[in-house]
Amino acid sequence: MSKSLKILVIITCVVFVILLALLAVYFILLKTRIPKPKSDVEVVYKIGWNGYAGTVAVTSLETEVLYDSLTLFNTKALVQYTITGTVTNKAGWRPYIQAVHLSERWVPSSDSPDRNMAGDIQVLPIAGVEKDESYQGETLKFSVKVQDYLTTGGWGENIYHVSSFDWKDRIVLFQKK
Repeated sequence: MSKSLKILVIITCVVFVILLALLAVYFILLKTRIPKPKSDVEVVYKIGWNGYAGTVAVTSLETEVLYDSLTLFNTKALVQYTITGTVTNKAGWRPYIQAVHLSERWVPSSDSPDRNMAGDIQVLPIAGVEKDESYQGETLKFSVKVQDYLTTGGWGENIYHVSSFDWKDRIVLFQKK
């Protein structure tokens, strides 16, 4: 094997080792590990068919940021929404919360001086029913927790207005460079 071929093999091996080390540093040290969302019921993003919308009443809405290590490499936070309320239906058909519909959009807002935009998040419980002869039409209480990722809109302060029927809450996330 010639001397120039040996040098080329050695340089190729060194470059390969350096690239592997850089990838290892990225995946082990720099890449943020965001926990996976866990929810009591399914989270849906499509409306679908919901014939029991009038049977749900929300009595409280709470939001909590569970993970928000927002850096140059991470723009996602993990947020939990807790919705409590009541659900009713006609006798023989027991209602329950089968899913929660989440809807997000950016809207103009004077509440966010940095960018004049705020996140508008709607969290709506969706009722389902199951046949149950013992159910006599009484009002049932529910409490569900759903988690989802929330992406920031840019550097600095990010404001989000969360609503569920007449209940409102607010989240502020700060995106660092």
